[in-house]
Amino acid sequence: MVTYFVGVEEVTAYLRDFLDRLSQFDPFPNLWCPITPSGNALLVQLLSLVKTEHPEWIDKVSVLPIQIERDGGPIRFDSDCPAQDVANKSVLLLDTSIHSGSTMSRSVAQVVEMGASEVCAYSLMLKCDSAFIPTLWGFMIGRTDRAFLLLDRIPNNRMAAEAMGHHPTVHLERLSEGHAKKPQVVCGLDSMDRTTWGDRLFDMVTGGQGQSSYLLLKKDEVLGYLTIHGPEDGCLTIDEIALDEKHHGKRLGGILLRFADSLARQSDCKFIRLYAISNKVDFYKKFGYRIVSAAPVRLGEEEYFLMERSLLHLLPKAAHLPPT
Repeated sequence: MVTYFVGVEEVTAYLRDFLDRLSQFDPFPNLWCPITPSGNALLVQLLSLVKTEHPEWIDKVSVLPIQIERDGGPIRFDSDCPAQDVANKSVLLLDTSIHSGSTMSRSVAQVVEMGASEVCAYSLMLKCDSAFIPTLWGFMIGRTDRAFLLLDRIPNNRMAAEAMGHHPTVHLERLSEGHAKKPQVVCGLDSMDRTTWGDRLFDMVTGGQGQSSYLLLKKDEVLGYLTIHGPEDGCLTIDEIALDEKHHGKRLGGILLRFADSLARQSDCKFIRLYAISNKVDFYKKFGYRIVSAAPVRLGEEEYFLMERSLLHLLPKAAHLPPT
């Protein structure tokens, strides 16, 4: 996996080249449709260049943002009469990055159905195995690569800035034989507390789905742990996530969840799934998980709900474009 860090100057150079090529289009796209918040962030950069380098375009171009859920939800236009706005227009669809291509493909189909006379597309970043290839793009990356765009500084991949501010000395270790004699974490759930480190080591060695357990430690004390398996069909599954009862309420759970995010992205996953016990559903919702199965699964007296988090549309704060 290769990680690309594309700064403001590089992004501006790609967009300037794009505008130069766009100036040769006939017909010229007169309706620009940024897709999702990342497309809107790209549009801001483009319009800044247009004002200084192509001011004659200002009166030519209209903007109609598109909102679309990347997991298959409906396409929505920021207009009361989108079909009327799109009909007979030469449309330019804009997005920061194309992964699978499904979002862009659906958007093209929608504006064509609405009667657009011409449709072209641009993405700053394109993954090489995308099913949709736009008319123009800035740069292409490998299937398992990722890119960070318009960053003020290079990230250090910390597990959770907020949590680590309170616990700067914690770290993670992959479960090994050296941990077998450490005291067990007691989280309060019988189904998890009765499983030993030896049991988990055995599952890691014999499991056929890449199962791994990671311990959250402060010095030699085990504060909690995370067990994952996969990836499988573009999904990483969290089998277990737990903190010792005496460490509940210390913002340590977020460290484990963000580490799971990193593992999933590194494996080119699109989703993370887990079964949340009923009294923790609201906790996982704060981290972007949603219930995907209304019927709970019962384990003795415990009740669990299948929850899922999409990794494709996560956006950082401020106006920066998202890591992809």
